[in-house]
Amino acid sequence: MTQGETHVPPRADTRAGERALAARARLGPTVHGSLTLLSRLLFGWPVYLLAGTTGGATKGVTNHFWPWAPFSRSLFPARLKPKVLLSTAGVLVTLALLASWAIAAGSVFPVLALFVGPWLVVNAWVVGYTWLHHTDVEIPHYDESEWSFVRGSMCSVDRPYGGTFDFLHHHIGSTHVTH
Repeated sequence: MTQGETHVPPRADTRAGERALAARARLGPTVHGSLTLLSRLLFGWPVYLLAGTTGGATKGVTNHFWPWAPFSRSLFPARLKPKVLLSTAGVLVTLALLASWAIAAGSVFPVLALFVGPWLVVNAWVVGYTWLHHTDVEIPHYDESEWSFVRGSMCSVDRPYGGTFDFLHHHIGSTHVTH
C-alpha cells in the first residue's frame, strides 16, 4: 500500500482515498468505474511517466524525464541519469518533429490520425496489460509492517493471452510473477 510502483489503490484513510470514495458514491459504481477505466486507458501511461500517480506513498511524486530532486528520488541511480536525459532529449525531438509535421501539413489531423491515434492504442494496451497483472479481487495489498519484496512480487497475476500474443510479447503475460 505504500511501497508499490504502480496500480496502488488509494487508502480510504487518505485524502485521495476519501475523494475516490466520494466520487464513487456521487457517480455510482458503474459510471465511476467506466470513467476510471477510460481515463487510465487514455492518459494512464503519460501521467504515470510525468507524475507517478499510481505509485505507493513512499515513492512520492516521480518523473521519468527529470532524474533529480524533487522528482525521481527513488527511481534512478546516479549512473543512469545521463541515459534518462538522453531519453528525454529524444522525446523532445520527437515532439518537435510532430509539431513540424503538423505545420508542414497545414493541419494537425494527419498527426492525430497517423501518430496520436496509434499511440493511444499502444498506451491503452500497456496500461491495460500492466493493470491486469497488478490487480485482482484475490490480490491482497500489504501495509509497510507486512510488506516484503518477495510478498510484493508474488502479489502479481500471470495471465496468458494465447499463442500469438504470448509469442509477440515474449510470454510476459504468462511469466509476469517471475518478471
